[in-house]
Amino acid sequence: MYIGNLIKERMGFYNININKLSDESFINLGILQDIINNKISLKNIDEFDLNMISSVLYCTTEYFINEEIRNNDLVYMLNCNCNEKFGNDLNIKNKMLIGKIQNFCKDFIFCNNILDCKNNYKE
Repeated sequence: MYIGNLIKERMGFYNININKLSDESFINLGILQDIINNKISLKNIDEFDLNMISSVLYCTTEYFINEEIRNNDLVYMLNCNCNEKFGNDLNIKNKMLIGKIQNFCKDFIFCNNILDCKNNYKE
């Protein structure tokens, strides 16, 4: 399985070029080019690198693997439906904000689950 096209698509949502993705993810430009050009399969992508790419693109690593998760991603949904419903009114800054809020919500739910487990363990 190759995820280069999905990464390119996600980069396009935020108008991020490969140089910016390389700088912000701390991944060597050559490796990133190979991933994006489908020269490196998903199983051969370093887990840390995939996490860094996902972080920069405001998504989870599962976004690139699971179509259901991708279809439920707010930024993906807005990009697919935005032109039909709203035209091109949703700018890059707003998309990034939505991505950050989405990541925050997932982190918040994760932390709440840990606290619930901790509280249930004490009882």
